[in-house]
Amino acid sequence: MKRPHLDDAAYFLYTGQEDVPSGVTRVRVHSSVRVIRARAFYRRKWLIGVEFHDGLEEIGEEAFYKCDSLLRINIPQAVRAIKNGAFFGCSGLTTVILGAGLEEIGAHAFCECRSLVHIDIPPNVRAIEDRALIRWGWLN
Repeated sequence: MKRPHLDDAAYFLYTGQEDVPSGVTRVRVHSSVRVIRARAFYRRKWLIGVEFHDGLEEIGEEAFYKCDSLLRINIPQAVRAIKNGAFFGCSGLTTVILGAGLEEIGAHAFCECRSLVHIDIPPNVRAIEDRALIRWGWLN
């Protein structure tokens, strides 16, 4: 099966209430969403890009777990917490930009993101939990 490109499809609008289709490639988070719920995009292997909005406050546990095609994440300023395993196993993820308001990065949040080459940790981060930033799952 051919891997999708950014221009292949329109955005799926995530309102926090619906089940996300398995074939979704691009997502725009609705401005009413304050928390991306746990496992909202769990194993959406074709997901390439996500547009967050400035009012988002939290990314739930395993929200983007093993979204293999996800390439880049830009976390808005208002996000205070990225919960456990939020981006675990996103093997295609290369760049993560974290907003200045971030205070907590949960355990395994970016664990096994094998392609990750750039992540900026803002100075307000008070807690980086166990194995939050391990590129390879077998490292301690």
